[in-house]
Amino acid sequence: MSTWIMKSAGGPDPVGGFWPVAVSPITCRNRSGGTHSKGDVVILALTPGVATEIATNDRNSYIPGASNDTIWNTVVDPTANTNQGSGLLRGCIVGVCVDSTPIVDNAYGQYQFFGIIDEAFCIKAGTDNMAPGDPLTITTAKNFDGVINSNEVVVAVYTDPQTNLTNRRLRRVFLHNGCIALSRGQAGATAFT
Repeated sequence: MSTWIMKSAGGPDPVGGFWPVAVSPITCRNRSGGTHSKGDVVILALTPGVATEIATNDRNSYIPGASNDTIWNTVVDPTANTNQGSGLLRGCIVGVCVDSTPIVDNAYGQYQFFGIIDEAFCIKAGTDNMAPGDPLTITTAKNFDGVINSNEVVVAVYTDPQTNLTNRRLRRVFLHNGCIALSRGQAGATAFT
């Protein structure tokens, strides 16, 4: 973590400051059963059985680079898993398809898991608009979502000035996968005194 938080700005700001560099896109295999387009939000296939190609009884499936299909190189669509395993209601490792060509099922493509992402699908239902700095969760429809329910995790920050998102649109986000504080306390949490 300190390698990006503490480094010099490296950007055009002459006085330094926080410069959230992007972790380079990596190659992953789409095992969602459908096609991923640029901007689609995905998750790593951590939950056993969510990608049937991963032998989840094989210890190598949980070691990066240990086999052809591991949880670290396999992406699926977000799930609303309330049971054991990862999902938007329990926490997961979130990525965005950044490949300029559609990635069909079982094909390889480029996905990014941290940093500024210029084109990610965002949506916010309701009467209030999205504002820069708003926290984002994800939806099973492969979007970042500006409506955070009490049982959802915050994984990104909205960083685009355009705010009318009642329809799904490509917008800029800072994807941090939960490394930044939540926007509010969780149910049952006790405040510090």
